[in-house]
Amino acid sequence: MKHKFFIIALAVLALMGCEYDRGQYMKFVVASEQSYIIGEHGLPEVRYIMRNADNGGEWKQYILLNATLLDYTPGYEYTIEAYEAPYKPDEFPEYKDVLWWTVDSVLDRVEADSDISNDMYIYTYGSPWGFDPRDPALEYMLEHYKEIFGEEYDIFYPSLESTPMH
Repeated sequence: MKHKFFIIALAVLALMGCEYDRGQYMKFVVASEQSYIIGEHGLPEVRYIMRNADNGGEWKQYILLNATLLDYTPGYEYTIEAYEAPYKPDEFPEYKDVLWWTVDSVLDRVEADSDISNDMYIYTYGSPWGFDPRDPALEYMLEHYKEIFGEEYDIFYPSLESTPMH
């Protein structure tokens, strides 16, 4: 009897270990503007700018999973609760140790102009491909985009409606 109980208890513990522990929730402020990194084909990929809500700190760029909860609109700061978790660990087991901030809830939304450092490029709606006009990559892209992408490619001027949010 004790042997069966031990095996059942071991099986329960093993099953509990398979589920990812979300760990500690943190509060963040999401900035009123977005930044970007140079992604595939040299084009910018939008990133959220965030900082710790409790102690402030520096604004940093993040990929933010489950960001549809924000219903993000430039010109507003969002206070969120988030946790770190792997992105689809069942589909991408090779990246199960890579953790991403995931929105759990939106606590507040206020109209604001975030005080972001001037050395961070801002994703600019209406600018070619969304590049910040200060970014030297924009000049290069404008001069060479046909040779990079092909003759049929045109310059893309993103609007808020055309840019997919994470």
